[in-house]
Amino acid sequence: MAYRYRVLALDHDDTTVRSTPEINWPAFVDTLEHLRPDVKYTYEEFFGLCFEPGFDDLCRKILKLDDKEMKFEVENWRKFQERTVPTACEGIGDVIAGARRRGIMLAVVSHSVRAGIERDWLANFGILPDLIYDWDDDPSKRKPSPYPLFDIARRAGCRVSDILVVDDLKHGFDMAAAAGADFAYAGWSEGIPAIAEFMKKNAKYCFDSPADLGEVIFDGGK
Repeated sequence: MAYRYRVLALDHDDTTVRSTPEINWPAFVDTLEHLRPDVKYTYEEFFGLCFEPGFDDLCRKILKLDDKEMKFEVENWRKFQERTVPTACEGIGDVIAGARRRGIMLAVVSHSVRAGIERDWLANFGILPDLIYDWDDDPSKRKPSPYPLFDIARRAGCRVSDILVVDDLKHGFDMAAAAGADFAYAGWSEGIPAIAEFMKKNAKYCFDSPADLGEVIFDGGK
């Protein structure tokens, strides 16, 4: 059977695993306590800023962390990341397993790191992605650059239009738009109203659950 999409390009954090509430947020709070103890954010504010302007700009342009402080931030995050295996988003394992059975390629395009992505997938899904594009890659080739999608298409021998990008944040949307790929909002993430409003206006799909995603990719989009 021919499926509508030949490749799923999945985000990692909060699209496949719940890493923001279980890793990224606690690490960020701890970093602030060390570097900017007078600065306080709510979880919702933090998640919204990760959406726009993005975490890197939050650190560099809003908090104005210098290079030494950024090194501390990264090293501190890695400590939290290395000691915690985040739980899978409910239902996404069924989609991942279903895609693998049907021969749909599974790629991860993420701002997390390869070792963590591989660990989390093995722990939660029992398999590895076919392709991984992560934070440690060339910065010019990280999302929102369209490079990962062009490279996926080259490796898979398909068109960019055969790839469905699934993400909960704007960098994924911007990457898909730049490459000409379809984009699906992982609405099972944190449900921040401003993010949901943007996605409803701009994304091709807005899914409330991974099961909704499965219905589209496995039923040929009918």
